[in-house]
Amino acid sequence: MPNQTVTVTKPSKDTKLGITLTSFGNEAPLVGELKPDGVAKTALTSHDVIVAVNGKAALGHEETNEMLKAAVGEIKLELWREPLEDVLASANATAIFLKYLTNNYAEENLEFILAIDKWQQGWDAQSDSERKESAQALFAKHLSATAEKQVNCKLTQDFHDALKEASKNTFDEPYKVCKIGLTNDIWPRFSESAEGAEVRQVLCTRG
Repeated sequence: MPNQTVTVTKPSKDTKLGITLTSFGNEAPLVGELKPDGVAKTALTSHDVIVAVNGKAALGHEETNEMLKAAVGEIKLELWREPLEDVLASANATAIFLKYLTNNYAEENLEFILAIDKWQQGWDAQSDSERKESAQALFAKHLSATAEKQVNCKLTQDFHDALKEASKNTFDEPYKVCKIGLTNDIWPRFSESAEGAEVRQVLCTRG
């Protein structure tokens, strides 16, 4: 499931790309360390996932390293760079991610995101009073000071005003904060884990 293509120019076979790849098996490999003297340093970032090299599937770090070593000239790399949205669109990947978070006592942000997605999906089936009641229930469960798994999000007065009316966009503010937290704080660690490799196998490894 690549979502970006970059080109790295390698003048000769001996030119160093300066990247370290990791994988647990034959899933699309993860970019780890980027050496400052490598020619790939401006095109790639740590935690990029390489899905294909010049159109050929990248299966595991060993095979991908061999392809990169052999390549000369312009090397087209298909990357997976926006993983969270793809994970949330896949029930299997979401389940793997949630299990990892739960095992690391960090599941509250994802549980909140999933709860809001479900709430919005059922919007048309609810009456105005039901929407307000369910909005208050979501606030109590995830955002209030007494919530058992409180989401770490500073709520503005605008949010509290919107909560009283319970529009479909009421939870946009904390929802965005939770996604940013998962992307910036959790995902780098998750991507390096065995569970992260399993998600890459599910979503972005070509057979």
